[in-house]
This record gives sequence, structure tokens and C-alpha cells, in this order.
Amino acid sequence: MTEPVDVSPTMKEMVLYSLRSFPRTSITFTKRDGTERVMLCTLQESALPLRTESEEPKREHSPDVQPVWDIEAGGWRSFRWDSLVSFRSMSNEG
Repeated sequence: MTEPVDVSPTMKEMVLYSLRSFPRTSITFTKRDGTERVMLCTLQESALPLRTESEEPKREHSPDVQPVWDIEAGGWRSFRWDSLVSFRSMSNEG
């Protein structure tokens, strides 16, 4: 198991840039149970589901937690910044 990295403001900006700019970002983080998880996710506007007027307004979230669209699960998931191990920007090809 790999240790989480110390997430500086610059690192956080780089991860958020990747999530918003690339079709897929691979995020590796340590789950609460101690296991490591790799999640393919995005915050790229064109990949997010459309919101309808009937949906509840966005929930406020802790600055310690980052919600993302999990591409493989097809739903919203999140990771804790203090559990981040690594990230990698990916194109659609891989």
C-alpha cells in the first residue's frame, strides 16, 4: 500500500485542472478501510450528466472532500484530499 501524499495548494490545483480539462483522470487514493482504490473520474463539463430543474440543489461539501463523476460507476463519488496517493491525466485513448 502506498502512503498518501501531502496535498499542497499547488497539487490540489493540478488535480482540479486535470479533472476539469481532461476526459479522464485516474485518481488513486486510500479508502477509509485502508485499501487502495483507483478511480477513473472527471469534472469536465461535457462529460457530466445534465441537471434537471426537479433535482435538489447542489449539496455543500467539505473542503476536505472532492466530489467527482466516476466514469466507470456512472455516478457521483468522492475522495478525501488527505487520502490522495497519485493522479494521472488521460486522453480518451488511454
